[in-house]
Amino acid sequence: MQSPSSVKFARRSLFVAGGAGASLAAFRALPQALAAPPLGPPEASVRAQLRALATAGAVVLVDDIDAGASAKVTVLCRVPASINEVRAVIAAPDRYGDFMAVLRDTAIDSRSGSMIGFRFRAVASIFDIQTHASLRVVNQRRIDVAIIRSDLGPGGARWDLFEEPDGSTLISCSCWGDPSRGHWLFRQIASRSPAAVSMMTSAVALLLSLSLARRLRRSLPAASTAQAPLLALPEHARQLVSPRGVVGAITLRPDGSLVQASSCVAAPGAPSSVAAWLDDPARYPTVWRSLRNLRVAPRSAEGVRFTADLEAGVGRSSGTRLLTTERDAQSYAARWLGVDGDERGHELLWTASTLDAERVAVCATVRDEVSRVGFPLRSTLDREPALRAGFGFGLSVVWARSLANRLRRDRVTAATDAGALDGFNAADASVRR
Repeated sequence: MQSPSSVKFARRSLFVAGGAGASLAAFRALPQALAAPPLGPPEASVRAQLRALATAGAVVLVDDIDAGASAKVTVLCRVPASINEVRAVIAAPDRYGDFMAVLRDTAIDSRSGSMIGFRFRAVASIFDIQTHASLRVVNQRRIDVAIIRSDLGPGGARWDLFEEPDGSTLISCSCWGDPSRGHWLFRQIASRSPAAVSMMTSAVALLLSLSLARRLRRSLPAASTAQAPLLALPEHARQLVSPRGVVGAITLRPDGSLVQASSCVAAPGAPSSVAAWLDDPARYPTVWRSLRNLRVAPRSAEGVRFTADLEAGVGRSSGTRLLTTERDAQSYAARWLGVDGDERGHELLWTASTLDAERVAVCATVRDEVSRVGFPLRSTLDREPALRAGFGFGLSVVWARSLANRLRRDRVTAATDAGALDGFNAADASVRR
């Protein structure tokens, strides 16, 4: 592991310098040059259903997590400020560094009517990310942003503002990004899977939205840091998940720190299909490869204790968890409660409910998991609460998608076995005739 001094020495700009004067012209050309997905807010009926979750923190909607650079990510949050106040903050990019701790050297390069060319530097772990962008105030309720040149690759965002009856504002920030056209490091991350691109876009969307919300919510210090039990994503939110999409929610304390992060994905099967895997910890490594050296204790009245090493790219931990379950005719829930070692104090809530005759909603909810992260990424997450929320959401997606993918493989295997059995029966019947 690198020492703090060596990391500081290693920090460098990944950006290939170029002139900023063409930003506004590039803004106009970018939609034609790249296959960007159409951006925009969810329908009014969806916004109404998600208003309460957006007030408690933020809602994350991913249209198609496997679409890569074509994936659209939307974050909804509600703030106690007027549309004019919200618009004024978004339309002043040279002040973004006042409320985004990772930004440095924000400056305006050019202006032309309702358009602004600007640049900034984002300090992230062991390197700096340089970006040139353009912003256009389309009307009183909409602002468009285009990333013209960046180490993260091209991208864009659209801000839509909706006035609430009490004078507050519901903010919709929809984004896209293509790190496969960025620096070599981000191209490597993007090449792992299209879902990795969607998760990077989600992290950016949450950084933008939650930083803005923290600025406008005029938050007070948290009254208490006591941990309450994790709460499942509400049923009405789970029902909004599309076959290839993700619905998530972030819950925050008054000071903007993370309480919990949830995500929900659809999978073939029923709640009993989810229970079949979660009820048996001995089979967990076939679902989550990051769980190593698993040891399972005999079942007791309190549940099942299992000990494992959790090995991921951002860190390693080891400890014991207690599995408890609840179920009824339409749903299933399981909790992993950390009881010793590195797992003490950690918790993961699983919920499964029926979507339709063929699909089940698989949901995972986690706490602030930043203590699992090693240096130097930890130093960046500690400086910016919005990035911690993005990390928690991404981790919940990894847990939920791994189980959903296991259910998809089960369905394929069952269909293959059924086809082979049908073929055998047909051949047998032919021989008998």
